Amino acid sequence: MANRDGVQGMTSDPIAFGTVIKDERRKRGLSQDGLASLCGMSRAYIGEIERGKVNVSLSTLEALARGLNLSLAEVIESYEQQAR
Repeated sequence: MANRDGVQGMTSDPIAFGTVIKDERRKRGLSQDGLASLCGMSRAYIGEIERGKVNVSLSTLEALARGLNLSLAEVIESYEQQAR
């Protein structure tokens, strides 16, 4: 679907995003507590993100990327692949 400027866009899929975060966390051998500590978040919030229960803000996305030692572009690229 194109927006008013003719740019192809995606709709938000919190479940796909949560899967990306969970997969990246597990690749790094991190627990939810460990990632939460690196990101300055609670373990419960990480769990909600991974289950697709919340839409994250840009600042949360940045903190997750930093905690996973990824760039924002890498997180978004992984999300786009997962959401297809």
